[in-house]
Amino acid sequence: MQIKKEDLLRIKTKIDDDEVAIFNLTQVTKYLLAGVKAERYFADEPTNTIVFVFKKENTKEVYIEWLNHSL
Repeated sequence: MQIKKEDLLRIKTKIDDDEVAIFNLTQVTKYLLAGVKAERYFADEPTNTIVFVFKKENTKEVYIEWLNHSL
């Protein structure tokens, strides 16, 4: 399912500037298995999506690995 821009903007209002929201469950699973701790999660009702919130500082290296398909 593709998340619409207005949904992304609404979700962004629910997190702090030093956080990142991830709703791709494959990506969330890889982050968790790599030892990155989720700060919290919440259900976004309009999209029926579970959103996991991580601290940006804890995800930098893992994000690069995710982009390079080496995670």
